Amino acid sequence: KTVLLDMRRAQSLFSQPLRGTLRVGIPDHYGDMIFERVLAEFRRNHPSVDLFVTSGCSGGFSDAVEAGHLDIAIVSSAESGLGDILETEQTVWVEGEDFDLAPEKPLPIAVLDRGCWWSNMPITALSNSGKDFNVTFRSESFSNVRCAIRAGLAIGVLPVRAIQPGMRASPKTRNLPRLPEMVRSLVTSSECAPELITAISTTLKKELSP
Repeated sequence: KTVLLDMRRAQSLFSQPLRGTLRVGIPDHYGDMIFERVLAEFRRNHPSVDLFVTSGCSGGFSDAVEAGHLDIAIVSSAESGLGDILETEQTVWVEGEDFDLAPEKPLPIAVLDRGCWWSNMPITALSNSGKDFNVTFRSESFSNVRCAIRAGLAIGVLPVRAIQPGMRASPKTRNLPRLPEMVRSLVTSSECAPELITAISTTLKKELSP
């Protein structure tokens, strides 16, 4: 219902083609096809808007919006309250399809080395559970972490929709601790034209709906 309401509101606003500049922050943990769909849909519907996109760790997006460097951004967190909630998604332990581990060996894990809540989540969860583990792969690149998981080098943490071919959710027999949901929120600038914010918000909500 929310998406349909936003779409009707957008249609009523856009009797004339939208023009202007829009700077958007999108986390890099979205799959390539989802990311591409959002951008393609917006460009198709609003070709006269100059769109500038920043993709990467969302940890600094809120500050970038507040500082005037971004107009709107998707911010990921383990908690709500950062903005208008866009969606929630369960995070899970993920491993390569052929991953195997002897019971007596420490669990090898791959972590996103960015110093944010997402980076600390697997280490904190395993430490609190008393599970024996080693960090065998670190990278600032979300894509590289997925490669390490798919190659069978380590187990990692991903949102459910970020699981790709060649990966699987770790089986319950590994007795890994449950992970929190990821909350994605839209943070917007009060300085940006409302019709531009409505346009990109509508596209994001439509294309990111599960």
